[in-house]
Amino acid sequence: MRIFQGEAFAYERHWRRLEKDAGRTRLPFPFDPAQVRRHLGELLNANQVAEGAARIYMIYNRVGFWQSDEPMPQVDLILCTAGLPAHPEASTPEHAAHGRHAASPLAGVKVTSWLNNVWHLAEAQKEGWSEVVLLNERGEVAECTTANIFTVKDGIVSTPPLSSGCLEGGDAQSSCSKLLLDAACR
Repeated sequence: MRIFQGEAFAYERHWRRLEKDAGRTRLPFPFDPAQVRRHLGELLNANQVAEGAARIYMIYNRVGFWQSDEPMPQVDLILCTAGLPAHPEASTPEHAAHGRHAASPLAGVKVTSWLNNVWHLAEAQKEGWSEVVLLNERGEVAECTTANIFTVKDGIVSTPPLSSGCLEGGDAQSSCSKLLLDAACR
């Protein structure tokens, strides 16, 4: 999440999405949002991050064969902070067909498995592109590898619908499918 003037921007919305995604993936969620926000504030202060980013990770410790007998919590909560990376003035987007699978039962769930995004971005960067617009199996725009995508027309912000397989990232949920791709990739 974006850190603006030392505060987590839209923390409550991020927390609600984290709770929802934990439920969809059946991850136990025993955390208090106010306590986590306090810890995040302490970490931001200790790391002197006023303008930057923060990540909240949850790691499920009790699944599969690879378990030890050592005592550990059922779920670890990890907070990370960083300053903002340099951002180019303009982006040159490539597009990737079948970059997002909207029919997946985990479509739209934010997880730490980013191989698909990293791979598409690395391949595009080899060709001189700085970002990739990911299309779903229907050829609709879903999102980018490192960001949500939106358009503004007549003062109205539009994002791809959640049915595209994108991560939830804003309140506007109207469709901006193939027309956006044509304009973005010229």
